Amino acid sequence: MAPAPPRPPLRKTPPSGAGPLDALAAVLGAELSEAARKADPASTKVLLAVLAVIFWLWETPWVFPIKILAIFFHELSHGLAALFTGGRIRKIEIFLSEGGLCHITGGNRFLTLSAGYLGSLLWGGAILIAASRTRYDREIAVALGGLIAYCTAFWLRPIFSFGFLFGLASAAGLVACGRFQPEHVNDLVLRTIGLTSCLYAVFDIKSDILDRPHLTSDAVMLAEVTGVPAVVWGILWITLAVAGTLHFFKFSCMTPGESVTQHVSSARLMDFFSRAGKATGKK
Repeated sequence: MAPAPPRPPLRKTPPSGAGPLDALAAVLGAELSEAARKADPASTKVLLAVLAVIFWLWETPWVFPIKILAIFFHELSHGLAALFTGGRIRKIEIFLSEGGLCHITGGNRFLTLSAGYLGSLLWGGAILIAASRTRYDREIAVALGGLIAYCTAFWLRPIFSFGFLFGLASAAGLVACGRFQPEHVNDLVLRTIGLTSCLYAVFDIKSDILDRPHLTSDAVMLAEVTGVPAVVWGILWITLAVAGTLHFFKFSCMTPGESVTQHVSSARLMDFFSRAGKATGKK
């Protein structure tokens, strides 16, 4: 099986005019306002503060390491999908230019190609919820560091490369944070990683597929397998990514004992899907 393609870095300056991101902003604003009215005030304030800082520092070196971690989750998700469908991971590469490549053999090609963007979203959501809804932040940080160390040792290659060194450094940093820092510090670190990974999945899909459909991407390769245009996969994936991000955010802000079944309003999701489709059709 051909490896998942390297993903070019995100565009530094967003395109002008209406587009899928404008639709995302409208849906996000409405859902966050609703979440703020219903959720636990303390949790909401923390997550909104983290979200504001992430957006403010998005193009700075402060957020860069967490973006690279999101790329690691993306490529790892390709590999895990291959493993779970009978394939194997030959190696994973992570690049300084905010790109990555997962070399795999065998596995279900449809599921493997679909797993990257949505997998990084699920990793981010799981980390965000675990940090927000439990009191085991130190243990979670150590476990996450251990997982990254394991994947680095077995799959990140070449050994003398940016990706391998980043894997070692991030694993050591998370383990050290869990061992030597108080719970509230670990909670903030994990929430930041979780939110950034969710957001990166959304922006990455927009940049790689909707803004630059001529580039090789997971969606282009999936279009070759299914015959469905890459832009359709892009709109579907970004819709799921927006829905997932909003759901994870709202779930993380719930008051203790609140039902897990609250979800993103279907009307707002359909509105986003409609806007995104119209904007993409104008390109």
